[in-house]
Amino acid sequence: MLIFDTLAFAERLEKVNFSHEQAKVLTEELKNILDDNIATKLDIQEVKRDIQEVKRDIKELEMRMTIRLGSLMVVAVGAMATLVKLL
Repeated sequence: MLIFDTLAFAERLEKVNFSHEQAKVLTEELKNILDDNIATKLDIQEVKRDIQEVKRDIKELEMRMTIRLGSLMVVAVGAMATLVKLL
């Protein structure tokens, strides 16, 4: 969790001649930007979990495709053998 001391930030702005209202608005907007765009540890864990699920799904799909390709090869070889016998 990101800790952003809004009061200290606003006070620093006021010390360099920002008006109280300017400091308040700038501080609120900066806090909103940080809250909306900074990933938390929970966000990162969720992304890692999603990546693991995608990897697992890809492995499963790869296995199913290999089985299907093998089945197609068996059928193709059988069809070729049948054609050879008939001709």
